[in-house]
Amino acid sequence: MNKLLAMWLSTAVLLSGAEKPGTLLWSFKTQGPIRSTPAIAPNGTIYFGSADRFVYALSREGKLKWQFKTGHGIYGSAALADDGTVYIGSPDRNLYALTPDGEKKWSAPAGAITGSAVGADGTIYIGSEDWHLYAFTPAGELKWKFKTGGPVVTSPAVARDGTIYFGSSDREFYALNPKGTKKWSFRTGGLVESSPALGADGAVYFGSSSCWFYALEATGESRWNYGTSHAITGGAVLDAEGNVFVPGNDRRLHFLDAKGKLKALFKADHLNVSSPAVAADGTVYLGSADKKLYALDKNAAVLWEFKTGIGGIASSPVIGEDGTVYLGAYNTMFYALQGTSGPAKSSWPMFRGNARGNGRLQ
Repeated sequence: MNKLLAMWLSTAVLLSGAEKPGTLLWSFKTQGPIRSTPAIAPNGTIYFGSADRFVYALSREGKLKWQFKTGHGIYGSAALADDGTVYIGSPDRNLYALTPDGEKKWSAPAGAITGSAVGADGTIYIGSEDWHLYAFTPAGELKWKFKTGGPVVTSPAVARDGTIYFGSSDREFYALNPKGTKKWSFRTGGLVESSPALGADGAVYFGSSSCWFYALEATGESRWNYGTSHAITGGAVLDAEGNVFVPGNDRRLHFLDAKGKLKALFKADHLNVSSPAVAADGTVYLGSADKKLYALDKNAAVLWEFKTGIGGIASSPVIGEDGTVYLGAYNTMFYALQGTSGPAKSSWPMFRGNARGNGRLQ
């Protein structure tokens, strides 16, 4: 009887540990650093790229389903179409369209691809370091391309009306019509390397190397701006109350209210270049170059932290519907951690707007 009781207590401890926020559920090792932010399909399959040249598909339990080799290390993130197609770019200057089973549907040349989004009609929008934003049909045919005055290193975002927003290293932030014509552009004082976030009311949020963070109306008019001491290259996210979380290169995560007023600050030990993610209960997750994933409360206090080891974190965390937190690290490992709740019921709770990584306002 005592032996059975001891076994029961041991099992209870294991179950309790598995339910504790910040607990490692599983990890998966690749052969190269992981900067790619994961995308999660409705069936729980997780897609991401690695510097080892492979695109990986893992089950929700962390088992390898398939891997697809490209011609170069992958640093960008996958975007999932409504039909399950996986789109991902590689520095080998190709955009790849893969089936959910890992078969290549097609590939198309588009320069050194940095980010992608998928419109409601299935059009794929690609930012490239060759100074262009590309639009491809779901069949891989080029619809149009728009030239800027510098490399495009941000992931585009698509509004409900089909407007495509993105920034360029030419110091301009652009809004394009679905046919590829310019609606407007907004001049900043520095390079725009921060991917945009979209508000449910039409607002557009992004940062610049000018050390300013901007909130614009859908017309391109300024709503407000917020100044920091360093460049802003990470993308912001929003919670359900309209609060804005801005990662700065000043090693701080800035908690702003809906009017752009500072509410709280969190300081990490090293540079923050990835986007945070905010959960439905208000928990904010942030990966940092100091080799830690932080879980923060609404006042920027640390709830818990997870150490990844060598190399730090550039991959933005993604929150699954069940609250699991997924991220990759420079130490070649991909992690699944126990979180507190699913993503915030907001327009843009994580990098590229949602767990599917399609960069589209739902």
